[in-house]
Amino acid sequence: MTNEPYVLSLDIGTSSIRSKVFNANGTEMASIGAQIPYSMTRSADGGEYIDADQLCEIIFQAIDHAVADAKRQSVPIAAVACCTFWHSVVGVDKNADACTPLLNWSDTRPEIILPDLQKRLDPVAFTKRTGCPMHASYLPAKITWFHHAMPDCAERVRYWMSAGEYLYYKILGRRACSYSMASASGLLDSAKCAWDQETLDAISVEEDQLSLLCDADEGLTGMQPSFVNRWPWLKEAIWFPSLGDGACSNIGSGCSVEDRFAIMVGTSGAMRAVWRGDYREPPLGLWCYRIDRNRPIQGGALSNGGNLFDWMQKSLLLPPADEIEKELQSLKPDGHGLTFLPFLSGQRSPRWNPNKRGTIHGLRLSTQPIQIVQAGLEAIAYRFQLIHDLLSPHFPQDHILVATGGGLLRSPAWIQIIADVFGRAVCVSQVAEASCRGAALVALESLNALNDSSEADPFYGERFEPRAEAHSLYQQALQRHLDYEFYLHDYDG
Repeated sequence: MTNEPYVLSLDIGTSSIRSKVFNANGTEMASIGAQIPYSMTRSADGGEYIDADQLCEIIFQAIDHAVADAKRQSVPIAAVACCTFWHSVVGVDKNADACTPLLNWSDTRPEIILPDLQKRLDPVAFTKRTGCPMHASYLPAKITWFHHAMPDCAERVRYWMSAGEYLYYKILGRRACSYSMASASGLLDSAKCAWDQETLDAISVEEDQLSLLCDADEGLTGMQPSFVNRWPWLKEAIWFPSLGDGACSNIGSGCSVEDRFAIMVGTSGAMRAVWRGDYREPPLGLWCYRIDRNRPIQGGALSNGGNLFDWMQKSLLLPPADEIEKELQSLKPDGHGLTFLPFLSGQRSPRWNPNKRGTIHGLRLSTQPIQIVQAGLEAIAYRFQLIHDLLSPHFPQDHILVATGGGLLRSPAWIQIIADVFGRAVCVSQVAEASCRGAALVALESLNALNDSSEADPFYGERFEPRAEAHSLYQQALQRHLDYEFYLHDYDG
């Protein structure tokens, strides 16, 4: 196989923008592209948002770097792939300009809308159709909240878009939404691959306010003149529609078949499995989205993952991460006497309580900061175990667990905790940028450079085996964790 075609892949994350170039084998090209960190605004009332044009400008800069590097190395770009964080939304006016902030998935302010929304839409039937639980993360709550909290802005909205749609609208002048992005919005009838009219009626959104639906292989061409001038190296490139970053993470980490479960920790956390075939209604507590029309993806999400570790590192004034890692590896499993409910950004799978808040129980004067860190990482592993218990009965029982995402790849101690909690071996994906690579692999399928992304090297590395004694300790600790969560249920609402 030759190295061509080359694909420029964009990963629009919630804390950084990455631009990378991959060859026809799905291998990242060295010294091409950039990673640009940024921060969203966080407010005390649970808001997390950014100006959509500010975000686009950061993305443009990442493309600038990649294009300059590719041109310098004479690497022709055949296509542009893109993945973005799921569940974002921005209102766009008749002049094609953003007229609301772009809300992140973690913005919990729309939770105040849920009681009224549950009167308009039956939550069980809603989830069966859309694959999405009724929660503040999804667009029915977010769009309704805009009308409640920012009525003047909401009245000006002509279109509702995700971050990736708005980016493409600016660059290409076209409104297109992939089934992948739509499937995680709460607005799509996922079995029919069509906008869900019952939901649209309930939130007073017209179908023409949403982008045209398209599949992952439906590429767009024809950049706006200003961008042709900015990136002449991309003049002939095909722009494939933006996909969900979680879906692409599975593809990029070698978890594109149903006997491989991806355990991902980035800013947040998720466990997911993919199959080819028809949509399946998700088990209670989970969701079901899409990679494309032929590949659903099912799993559960945690609002807290790498962000929890970052919070602990800053708040507890911890030493550098490599020193923390050494200390963690020397600690006895659950040897701290703490019960950590890690809901600092609210709760998603499996109970989807937007009012949940974080709690640490059992602190003593002798408690050390590293013990709080250990308890926090163990708590995330317990939450993954709950997702696995719901997901695994619907997939092959000999499935492989694969660790991916920067949060895990930087911490072998955390991966060992997960293996011990599950009582199952965990393989490590060696792909540092799984979402970026996954978007590129899907684009390579569309370019007929790959028959199927599963043909690409999965790049598995070390395998972590569970320790029987640690597993026994963790199962007792998990029960204590659940008991405490239940005890505090009335306080959280």
